[in-house]
Amino acid sequence: SNGGVDIGGALDSLPFYVMLVDAKHRILFANKVMSQSLKMDSKDIIGAYCPKLVHGVDDFHGCPLHEVIETNQAVEREVFDPRYQRWLKPIIYPTGQFTADEQAVFLHLTYDITEAKQNEDTYKNIIENSTNFFYSHTIEHILTFLSPQIINILGYTPEEAKVKWTELLSDNPMNEKGIQITEEGIRSGKSQPPYKLEMLHKNGERVLLEIRETPLVIDGKTVSIIGAATDITNRRRDKEALLESKEYFQALFNGVSDAVFVHQPVEDKPGKYIEVNDAACQMLGYSRAEFNHLTSIDIAKGQYNDAVPSLSTLKRLKETGSFLGERTYITKDGHEIPVEINSHLVVLRNIPTVITLARDISARKQAEKAINQAAEEWHTTFDSISDPISIQDSDFTIIRVNKAYAQYYGEKAETIVGKKCFEMSKCGNESRSTSLDCPHAITIKSGKAASHVRFDAIRGKYIEGFTFPILDKHQKTVATVHMTKDITERKKAEKEQQQLRDKAEMSSRLAAVGEMAAGIAHEINNPLTGVIGFSELLMDMRDLPEVVLENLKIINDGSIRVKDIVRRMLTFARQPKPQKSTANITELIDNILELRGYVLKTANIHVIRDYEQDLPWVTVDPGQLQQVFLNLIVNAEHAMKKAHDKGILIIKTERLDDHIRVSVTDDGLGMSDKVMAKIFQPFYTTKEVDEGTGLGISLSHGIIQEHGGTIRVESVVGLGTTFIIELPITSIEEDSEIAITVADTSQAMKRAKILVVDDEPAVRALVRAILTVNGHTMEECD
Repeated sequence: SNGGVDIGGALDSLPFYVMLVDAKHRILFANKVMSQSLKMDSKDIIGAYCPKLVHGVDDFHGCPLHEVIETNQAVEREVFDPRYQRWLKPIIYPTGQFTADEQAVFLHLTYDITEAKQNEDTYKNIIENSTNFFYSHTIEHILTFLSPQIINILGYTPEEAKVKWTELLSDNPMNEKGIQITEEGIRSGKSQPPYKLEMLHKNGERVLLEIRETPLVIDGKTVSIIGAATDITNRRRDKEALLESKEYFQALFNGVSDAVFVHQPVEDKPGKYIEVNDAACQMLGYSRAEFNHLTSIDIAKGQYNDAVPSLSTLKRLKETGSFLGERTYITKDGHEIPVEINSHLVVLRNIPTVITLARDISARKQAEKAINQAAEEWHTTFDSISDPISIQDSDFTIIRVNKAYAQYYGEKAETIVGKKCFEMSKCGNESRSTSLDCPHAITIKSGKAASHVRFDAIRGKYIEGFTFPILDKHQKTVATVHMTKDITERKKAEKEQQQLRDKAEMSSRLAAVGEMAAGIAHEINNPLTGVIGFSELLMDMRDLPEVVLENLKIINDGSIRVKDIVRRMLTFARQPKPQKSTANITELIDNILELRGYVLKTANIHVIRDYEQDLPWVTVDPGQLQQVFLNLIVNAEHAMKKAHDKGILIIKTERLDDHIRVSVTDDGLGMSDKVMAKIFQPFYTTKEVDEGTGLGISLSHGIIQEHGGTIRVESVVGLGTTFIIELPITSIEEDSEIAITVADTSQAMKRAKILVVDDEPAVRALVRAILTVNGHTMEECD
């Protein structure tokens, strides 16, 4: 007895031989385990010759004690005892103590390896259910042990890792903190909080480890560090070889990150805990001494279907030998911790023993709650989308729809799920899997988004559908998300827009024909007037031969025929009477800009639309007004290309009292005052030959006037030109025809002196001949 501590009793409780021997190999002390194993009374053992009694070795030099005496170092050896057919593992330590007769005293620990292997199975259950690999190193950081499981985590064998250990640390700054924590453990001799360490796998990948270290202290001095490393990158379970040393196992036991509880059941009830690790104490807040007075019933909370879960767990263990499930543990201060327990029923020294590993799954439970909440939010969002959405697999089977989809087809969602998508949309059958216009089939085959537009004849709506791929972990398309949108109104608007564009294009074509016809009229009608006029004058002469009169008639008839052809061409080219309707002035402008978009882009002309918002609609002929805008934009294009092969075209709309003003501005060559004075005259043009006829602006002027509006021009040479159109804001009912009063000019006229002005000599000659016959005097000017 020493200070109230029963050292002998403590040594008797150890599950291996404990002896004190002197240098003459005499046994000075033996614990009960040794006497029970040798089936000898302890008093018969004291003083016996140790090599013969324990190891069955007669030769003095065969005893490991001899080596300890010579080296004064601890010796460990495995010895086979043929007497009992068993393997023993003696470890002999010099104590530095001496007997009364000055003989050195040695501590002799002998393990029965056979029985130890039974215990080893128990320990392996603990280690194999852990995610750790284990290591030890000296206080100088020289590795003395690495468990084989390191190859599963870092890809190196223990031998390779020992050589390259310092190179395995990554450049992560967190590693410096880990080294500092290890140094503090060496200095203080106390376990430090777990820390994270990042190491490099053999394949170059970074592996994040959680490190728990415990210093091994002998005689108050730290001699080595024992550590457990958990791969928290992928949470793989580590397998670690179990060392026989009790001190070493205790360090490993406490290095496990999961809480470990050991108890021995008493009949059908759990017994008090006989061992727990540091993680268990940290998890629940009890000390080891407090745990010795607790059972699993004290720490496990009852559940709605299991009032005493520990009893049901113990029953399952007796039936199957293991149990895996979830429980709620209660800490010392009353907090609840959800845990996952992995329990095993093993036999330890012929006593049924329950070893339970408990892992705190609070974070996982919170993550599951967040996932469930996110899923609920996703479902709410999915059903809140107003457009119909469905999800279908590669076989066209619908696996989910939102509320909008069910409402569109007038069925409940649960009756739709399981049907084929083409059954709902009535767009075909399964043979459409090879169709080029089925977006689902296209997406399944290509893995890319697809779209299509179809007409739903049943509901009379245009539907635009989009499909997006859903990929599995191998990036293979296994399903699609199908979104549909009702675009009936958009289609209607597009149709109306197309009609306006078609009319504008037709107006443009008619304008071109008009230019051609006007040119023909201008070039043909003047000389044709002389031919017809003189042929008619000659035919009125009575003294001409009959043959000449017939020839003149042929000439006259042919000329009149040509005149009729020209007249019909002009009639074809003329715009019909305005067909007025209300229209959005900016839409008409945009139609023309779209029509000329390609030309403007290729001419490097940037268009700026400066539209006043919410302009009232005007009563106009959309086709004619678009022809006006087309003429002005084409002229602006020509001016800017001629000036600098690019430009800026600004089109502005605004309301001024009861008028709408449209301004078309370019930064082209500009016009002089002389040109502006003639710009609205027919056939006046500043363009080169074959570039224009001079009728576009004149025609535009006439159209604007017919609409009761005005058009004017402002220009500065070298800076550009602005055409300004002002149209009245009137309804169809307010718009009326303007009566034209034609003065009666059919009054008798006496002989007069008349000035005839014409650039065609034949026309002047004809007029002179007619007026002279009637007795008038005339002067000519070309």
